Amino acid sequence: YTSPALIQKVFANMRRVDHIPTSPQAQPATPPASPPQEQPTETSESSIPLLNTLLETCATLSQKVAELEQDKNTQALEIIKLKKRVKKLEKKKSKSSSFGVDAAKDFMETMLSD
Repeated sequence: YTSPALIQKVFANMRRVDHIPTSPQAQPATPPASPPQEQPTETSESSIPLLNTLLETCATLSQKVAELEQDKNTQALEIIKLKKRVKKLEKKKSKSSSFGVDAAKDFMETMLSD
């Protein structure tokens, strides 16, 4: 399966690297740095396998990008969970240590007041 969007991307990339001529409306206002070269106006038989290879490569890379984005999101969620856990443990630790200090302080005050 090849989507029209992928085909458009491939042709846009090919135009960008001067493999396919662009329409006159899409031409930049400034002349290109190198002299213009003759471009075929029709797709030749030899470029069809190349186009198929490019489409397959584009589809594969798009799939890999989607997988990497999913991995990134999964890792971000895991980081958030771990940060919450660290905060919870730090709170628990500070409460227990401050409770011990307060209890010792209260004990000392009770002993001194007697």
